[in-house]
Amino acid sequence: NLLKMKHFSVFVFLFVFYFTFSNSVYVNVLNNNSCNECIDEISKLMYYLQDNATLSKLEDTLDLACTLLIPVNKYRECKDDVKSLINGLEKTDKNWIEDYSPKQFCSILSICQDECCSTPYWPEQIHISLSDDHSKMWIMWTTSLLSTSPTVKYGKSFNNLNMTITDSSMTETYTKGGWNGHIYRIQLQNLEPATSYYYTVGDPNWVFSRNIYNFTTAPDTVDTTVRFGIYGDMGASDASDNTLEWVLHDINNKEIDAMLHVGDISYADGYQPLWDQFLRKVEPIAARVPYMTVPGNHEDFFDFTAYRYRFQMPVSNLVNVTRSTIKMYYSFDYGPAHIIGISMEEYWGRAPNLDPGNPEYEWLQNDLEQAQANRKNVPFVIIHAHHPLYCTETSSKWCFRQASFYQDKIEDLINQYNVDLFIQAHVHNYERTYPVYKDQVVQQNYTNPQAPVYSVVGTGGCKEGLFGSFQKDPPNWSVPDSRMAIFGYVIMEITPTTLDWKFFDSQSHQIKDQFQIIKN
Repeated sequence: NLLKMKHFSVFVFLFVFYFTFSNSVYVNVLNNNSCNECIDEISKLMYYLQDNATLSKLEDTLDLACTLLIPVNKYRECKDDVKSLINGLEKTDKNWIEDYSPKQFCSILSICQDECCSTPYWPEQIHISLSDDHSKMWIMWTTSLLSTSPTVKYGKSFNNLNMTITDSSMTETYTKGGWNGHIYRIQLQNLEPATSYYYTVGDPNWVFSRNIYNFTTAPDTVDTTVRFGIYGDMGASDASDNTLEWVLHDINNKEIDAMLHVGDISYADGYQPLWDQFLRKVEPIAARVPYMTVPGNHEDFFDFTAYRYRFQMPVSNLVNVTRSTIKMYYSFDYGPAHIIGISMEEYWGRAPNLDPGNPEYEWLQNDLEQAQANRKNVPFVIIHAHHPLYCTETSSKWCFRQASFYQDKIEDLINQYNVDLFIQAHVHNYERTYPVYKDQVVQQNYTNPQAPVYSVVGTGGCKEGLFGSFQKDPPNWSVPDSRMAIFGYVIMEITPTTLDWKFFDSQSHQIKDQFQIIKN
């Protein structure tokens, strides 16, 4: 029947499309095709599969392609690659017909090219992040064409940017997903603690950014109060508008010192222009306070290429590495808080490096040992990571099978070293627990807690919407009144003896949930 199809070329394109997507030896087949031709063929393919666009149907069709068009000695390899592709699409919850336009898919295949920016040298997507040294700050931005003299001008006064640093040694670009642009990272050094600096970025041969931004460096003492803004699962759509508006309001009122974005950042899902759109959208925030991130499952495409190139965390450079050598985990001290960011995303949403004896687990154990030994100086230890260990949403497998999977890997470790708070996302709602260990509530208050507290903050505002199907009779470690499916964000305020946690509704800016950890 397939051979008698009116549009047999659609089937042939399906075969070619698959091998292009999987980066096989056939990758050059389509390189010379134009963007318009690709869009036309993808449109035909989508039309053909529109009533049968299940992963099972896609797998059957690709298997048939292997049977008809692949030499016998390559047949088994082709079938194995088909299975790998289908598993990947399933684990990222993507439906390539429903979730992508023909143009987007051709961009993901790098047949269509996408410029990052509308002007050649204008700096945009400006954001900053912390180093592992309080006297340093990373500054990052993007231009369309290459600036040969990327420069930061900065100083302690808006009207006197009397210091300059030019450094092209960490200028990078990538071409995955048909992206065209250049990314710059420059590290400011020898900064004074708890001090405001003003800065602008650009190239003296071309243009500097229209805005002069300011940031404040981290304190060098624990005897202070620090505040973090927190959300996960955001994206570039208008669902996040209210959240970002109120977060910017709080930054202007000096109620947030740094941001923690707990994975699922742009929801680009391989389509690079959404990364550009997201970073333009958060620039008024991320250029003012350090924007600290961990990867989520939606960052996985192309071995986390966009995430690795676009964000600089307190970790060695992640450019030009492979999936097996990626180290997307780090820690830093900020006032009385030791913040740990870990990746739970290797190999399509699973975390083999979190098994005992593997690099990430060993790093985490060593970091927790050092943090525990330094408790008198930095009393609070906090982890943020995308996938939850504790939650009660029922419409997916995340709060049951996946949560148990990660509990088995790291719960003993984080309990052993008395982690105070584990911040989670992935599930698009808000929830918190009492101190809990091994699914047993340890106490129903937060005074000198004897086990970690967990909170889900997957409420930044993403295009996939909210998840409100909570377990009707939740376990006693869940705080029932805390569970809500609304967009919002957290402000976490930490002193040497208290951690105050407030969850704000992004629509009304009202506090919808709060608690306080007391250590005396």
